Amino acid sequence: MLIGLLSLNLSISVILWSGVSFERTAPQPSYYDTRERVAAVMSFEWAHSLQVRYSVERIRELNDFVTRYVLDLAERANDTSQGIVPSEETIPIEDVLSKVLIDESISNMVFDLSYHYTIKRASDRTYVYIQEQGIDLDDAKVVDVPAKESYLQNDLVIEIYRDTTNGQISGVHIAQADTDVLGLGSPFGALTPELLVVYAGVSPFRLYGRKPEDWRLVSVSPEEWVFELPRESGDNSSFQAPHIRFHLDRRYQDALSRLEVRYEDGTIYTWRVLKYRRIGSVWFPAEVEWIVKGDEAIQSKAILLSARPTDLPLKLEIPKDTRVTDYRRCGSEVWTGIWDEDKVQSTKWGEEFEKLLQPSSPPLRQRSKEPPASSNPKR
Repeated sequence: MLIGLLSLNLSISVILWSGVSFERTAPQPSYYDTRERVAAVMSFEWAHSLQVRYSVERIRELNDFVTRYVLDLAERANDTSQGIVPSEETIPIEDVLSKVLIDESISNMVFDLSYHYTIKRASDRTYVYIQEQGIDLDDAKVVDVPAKESYLQNDLVIEIYRDTTNGQISGVHIAQADTDVLGLGSPFGALTPELLVVYAGVSPFRLYGRKPEDWRLVSVSPEEWVFELPRESGDNSSFQAPHIRFHLDRRYQDALSRLEVRYEDGTIYTWRVLKYRRIGSVWFPAEVEWIVKGDEAIQSKAILLSARPTDLPLKLEIPKDTRVTDYRRCGSEVWTGIWDEDKVQSTKWGEEFEKLLQPSSPPLRQRSKEPPASSNPKR
């Protein structure tokens, strides 16, 4: 049983869907602060080390699920009412379960994992490459898992899948929200909105499709601001969010210092900035501690390896006729996990998709005007 750990839970031209045309124009890039403006043309590399421990309760929960599944299969295999003839060679249920159930002694083990994030940003385009490891609980060992690739452009997300034998792109999933996806991440893979906020300079005010006015100022001191998303949030966002609270350090130009996300099942994710680095004239997180309290106990540290201007152009190249699973007609429902399957289309990559990737504006370094620098407090 392979458990992944980070599933924590455009300017668009005329697009043709079965002869029906849609015309959508994405807004020009806008920024909530100087940090977002600077980060929008930067590339970041992070090394992430984790220590993971599974609770015995979590292992028992997984084993209960597997046991019910095996018993259900056995019951259906012996159901002669459906015209199924039972096999003369039967394997005792106990023998099957002994091979598939997880040893509870694993709860005493600590697994060391490594992740590597590469995030490239250029104006309205963001490319994220995540190399990660998982835990094979059957054999109680750490294993490599396929890398995750995501491409974000304004309100579009494209998730890229590659053939494990030759590394070539074998398929893509594409989705389209009703807002900028920097605050949403990808609905298909490991790219969460928190990752973009902590590691790529995206403002925490964008989390889960929110805007600054949706957040409540909890407290303020000479050292920090503290904001949270009200549980009884009355905003009109179509994206359900967990309870979120974040801290901004006034000594470092209001850079993120702490982000806490609480889910209804009691799981808590906390990111805490340990060190900052000045990039140009702006402070960014450079060392981050990440702690998860729940069924899996995770403690980790991420270190910024490099931060440099992105080499332009940042362009996604997908071979013609690549298999495409198109969720655009589902809109923002894809991010909720519930959508109408009849709206999903299987097609091939071609000219109409290439048009989606045309930038909505020139790269920032080529624009004559940029948003003014923020007047955030300086250190």
